[in-house]
Amino acid sequence: MYTIHATKKLLDRVRHPVGEATAAPSTALGNWYANALFWKPQVALFLNESTLLPVLVPLAPASSVTARFPEQLARVLDALGVPGAFVRPGGRRGRKDHRASSGEVRRGRSLAHR
Repeated sequence: MYTIHATKKLLDRVRHPVGEATAAPSTALGNWYANALFWKPQVALFLNESTLLPVLVPLAPASSVTARFPEQLARVLDALGVPGAFVRPGGRRGRKDHRASSGEVRRGRSLAHR
């Protein structure tokens, strides 16, 4: 489980319910921040809380941007040469789950707006 802290600008586009942030993320990369960038084409910028790794995801359709994020993250990590066991299921047993797509995703407001 991990939390995506989204700006109001992105939350207005996505229209998903907002929940409480998870205290301890279960993925190695942890929580993410996200913002909508109204470029051509429009994208969502996801920024990792601990590593500041940026991941751009096409915003359209906005309602599924958070569902499409884990696959785009896997592509970015592959392009960076991160070992496949870190990115995909089937890594070593007993280790913390590294995949961003593991378990439940929580969506919350950006911490600056609390």
